[in-house]
Amino acid sequence: KFVPIWSPARQRGQEVTILRKFLANPALVSDPRDAEIFVVPYLAQTDCQLGFFVPRCPVRGNVDSQQLFAKLTHYGPATRHRHVFLGTGDMNSLPLEIQAQSLLIGRGATWGDHPGHLPVPSAVTESQFQPGAFKDPFRDILFFLAMTPNTAIRYEMHRQLQAFDQLFPEDERKKRFGIFGKVHLHVAGREKKYLAKMPSAEEITTEMQRSFFCPSPAGENPGGTKRLYDAIVAGCMPVVISYKTHWGSGVSWWRHGGSPIEWTLPFAWEI
Repeated sequence: KFVPIWSPARQRGQEVTILRKFLANPALVSDPRDAEIFVVPYLAQTDCQLGFFVPRCPVRGNVDSQQLFAKLTHYGPATRHRHVFLGTGDMNSLPLEIQAQSLLIGRGATWGDHPGHLPVPSAVTESQFQPGAFKDPFRDILFFLAMTPNTAIRYEMHRQLQAFDQLFPEDERKKRFGIFGKVHLHVAGREKKYLAKMPSAEEITTEMQRSFFCPSPAGENPGGTKRLYDAIVAGCMPVVISYKTHWGSGVSWWRHGGSPIEWTLPFAWEI
């Protein structure tokens, strides 16, 4: 879908998320002799953005990139193919010396069939979340949840929110607890009865921007769900389930005994 006010600015911030993912990886080593891959923590597109975005960065010229290779102690002809470079904006705005590298993480498959180009999807595509388009709206929804209750945890979360809304209607909540706001629950599914009632993607985004709390139950992988990231960008507070695990910090947002949050989310402690 064409987004008329789509902006590459937020896509550049994806470099930070990817770098934090690498830093949270349990396979990180301190001795370079043990390393199989070297991650270069130079945010090329962010460097371009700091001088305001102009295609190909002719103004700022990514001056830091010109001094970059002198600082890469372990970079050379024999190890060049083992260095991963970050550049998650449009490819044409990357410095040529970065474009020419063997391993490059970029946004979208815009560089043909290059075997070392690792494309990642755009971090944010919704028009309401683009720079300049977002305006903090009046929040009149207490809880917002749109999901398929296909696990015991998800089913129970949906059931409890529904019971809370029935037991304490909005007027009653104001009197007894001093809190206001509606409870919006949408059941997603592939059957026609669910598809007919499910709001559009734009309507879901708008409702999240109007919400105070957005429950974000675990998905099928430990890295969280897109719902978690959308809630943060929408200004809605994500509500997660904390499980005990014997790994790392001892806290997992995925499942009992699952990987800890610092291994799966790049900015867990800032949430």
